[in-house]
Amino acid sequence: MTLPDPARNIVVSLTGFIGFVIIGHLIFEWGAHHFDASNPPLALLALLLLCANFFGIGYFATRFPVLQSAFVCFMGSMTVTVVDYLPAIYPGRHYWPRAEMLGFIRNQLVPVAISCVLAYLGAWLRNRANIRRHQARDARPRSSALEDSNSGQP
Repeated sequence: MTLPDPARNIVVSLTGFIGFVIIGHLIFEWGAHHFDASNPPLALLALLLLCANFFGIGYFATRFPVLQSAFVCFMGSMTVTVVDYLPAIYPGRHYWPRAEMLGFIRNQLVPVAISCVLAYLGAWLRNRANIRRHQARDARPRSSALEDSNSGQP
């Protein structure tokens, strides 16, 4: 069973958003020394999972994968910041002072651009795989039973 395009894109975006929030929360917990912070492969694994998240959005989204990836990255980073980082910086508050909101948006431009590039690569890989699949399907020889039925022989 396949989903229609709008439903598929919503599922892909929500899955990417949930994945980003979970990975971002794990990075916060690891950075806050709730885990053993002397394990560099854990940081590389978290980075690999974040990259795979945006690459997957680009691969599985059918419409505007770069825009979906940018939206997921920005909203996910905003959610992780509001839930984890702001209470650590400003105890008892889950919102920014107005003066810092534009600074946060400006600081998110580079991660959003990286997520857009990864989504573009995922979409490019999907298109290349589809082209190769169609070329392989067109290059297959027809079966002899099909040819016999077309030739008019009983």
